[in-house]
Amino acid sequence: NAASILPSSFSFNQNTGLFTWTPICSDQGLYELLFNVTDGIDYDGETINIQVSDVKPRLEMQNSLSLGSTMGINVSYPCNANKLYILAFSTSDDPPFTLPNGMVLNLTNNPVLMSSVFFPSYVGLNNSQGILDKNGNAVVQFTAPNIPVLAWFDIYFAYVIADPLTQKILTVSPSKQLIFTP
Repeated sequence: NAASILPSSFSFNQNTGLFTWTPICSDQGLYELLFNVTDGIDYDGETINIQVSDVKPRLEMQNSLSLGSTMGINVSYPCNANKLYILAFSTSDDPPFTLPNGMVLNLTNNPVLMSSVFFPSYVGLNNSQGILDKNGNAVVQFTAPNIPVLAWFDIYFAYVIADPLTQKILTVSPSKQLIFTP
C-alpha cells in the first residue's frame, strides 16, 4: 500500500523484496505501511511504521573565541538548498526581533545587529550573506575584532533563510551564544 500512502517516490524490487525510500524535506510525518508476502500458498503481512522527522536549521560554531582570532561558522539547513542566507549577530537575544512577516529572530534589534547585516566586513564577518550550496550548507568566517572592551560582551549569532528571487523569509535559525576570551 506504499503507493497510496507515501508522498514521494520509492522503489520496490519484486525479485529481492528490497524496499527503498529516501524521504525529502517536505515528507515529515508518520507513515504506516503494510507489507505482504506470499509463496503462492501461504500469505503473511507486517505493518511497519516509518517516522520522518522535521529537519531544523543548524548553526554550528565553537562556544568561545579569543579577540583577534578567526573561526568558521557552519550554516546548515538541508531543506533549503540554493536559498539565500544572511547570518547576523547582536549583543543580546532578549528581547528578540520580530520580522515583518511575524517570524521571530532571536537577536536584539540594536546597532550591533544592524552593523552585522549592512556592514558585515566592518564587524569581522566574511561570506555572511550568499546562497546555500546544493546540500543546504555555507561556511561564514568571523574574525573577532581585537578590541579589549569586547571581552565584556557575549554575542549571539542567528541566520535567516529567504527565497533568492522574492526575498521572502522562509525560516530563521535558533540563536547561538559566543563568549569572547581575552
